[in-house]
Amino acid sequence: MSQKVYALLLNGINILLPVLTVPIVTSRLGLEVYADFVISNVLYQLIISVTSSASLNFFIREFGRAESKDGDHQKILLTNIFSFQFYSFVLALIIYIFLGLFFDVYFWGHVIFGLSLLSILFNVEWFFYARQDFKTIFIRALVIRGVTLGLIFLFVKKSDDIDIYFIIMSVSVILYSYAGYHFSKLRIKKVYLSGYLLAFKNMKYFFFGSIVGIFYQFVDQLIVAMFSSKESLSIYNIIKQITNGLTTLPVTLIKYNMPAAIREYRTSGYHMFIKRSILFFLPLLTLISFTSFMLVDYIISFLVREKIEVLLDYKIFISLMIFFTSCAVFVDSHISIPSDRERITVTANISAVIVMLVVIFNFIQTNGLVGALYSLLLAEMTCVLIMVLMVFTIKSR
Repeated sequence: MSQKVYALLLNGINILLPVLTVPIVTSRLGLEVYADFVISNVLYQLIISVTSSASLNFFIREFGRAESKDGDHQKILLTNIFSFQFYSFVLALIIYIFLGLFFDVYFWGHVIFGLSLLSILFNVEWFFYARQDFKTIFIRALVIRGVTLGLIFLFVKKSDDIDIYFIIMSVSVILYSYAGYHFSKLRIKKVYLSGYLLAFKNMKYFFFGSIVGIFYQFVDQLIVAMFSSKESLSIYNIIKQITNGLTTLPVTLIKYNMPAAIREYRTSGYHMFIKRSILFFLPLLTLISFTSFMLVDYIISFLVREKIEVLLDYKIFISLMIFFTSCAVFVDSHISIPSDRERITVTANISAVIVMLVVIFNFIQTNGLVGALYSLLLAEMTCVLIMVLMVFTIKSR
């Protein structure tokens, strides 16, 4: 099979198997107890995104370029990357502990899940994406996520098993990261603070752009946690999981094309490449969004065994978020990054965060859960609009 097929299968596994855990844990733990995991997981995802995921696209680009250069250049780059990840782990641990003091977390679960931060040390996703080696990480995902699902099914039986659920999820995250590190055959030898600082300096646009983008992907859930019940938080989290899962398909296809966009940028065929890509992805995004709108009722009914009303607002939110999020990823991966105009993404994400913060508190107090969803959708639409406008107004380097 081609690497593109493995990339699609990989994301299918990453969508399907975690989502299959939702009906198990919500029916056995209950929505309120499940919310204890949601809060710790949101804090974890927020921190891991700021300290680790923010660097992914930068490391993909730099490692891809380094492969065509001499061995010494690659060694220096790898030292800087692993230095960045080591000090990011230390920073993440401090922030995780600090945030746990300010939110209503389940203490032991929060401590157990904090161990998942070890995954930062061994995160080498950039290695496989730069080489487009999706077969290896597909096999890893299939085995580890499949075993995780089986363990949850066997050992999480009632609300008192929340600790077991935390342990299974924490160990799964660590093993997932370490398995990638093992199969990459890369090894951490030395780390330097100077390497961390140099990597941070070179990736500043990536870093700050991702931080503000991640901000409205996770902080909204913390705001919902402060102003709504635990049951509402669980439903809100599940809606976002569905949205993120369905968005993975188009985003995977778009990101798979990013190395080609980087290669084409310096050639005369780049503009034609972008036109062809738009003509391919735009109808695809429309079809996926429409299909998602039609299937949302069935997906929510399957995932949440407790009886909840599936509002039209949920369907509108999910389908439009898929479309606009994918559009933002396309502009970033096919135009901003190849042309070294990362400030486009930074500016657009900052604007989106401002929009979300301006409206979410009022929206959530007047419209509850639905208000929070629409504030996020409005922010994403603002992000795409500004990105498109800036593409035509900011010249490449």
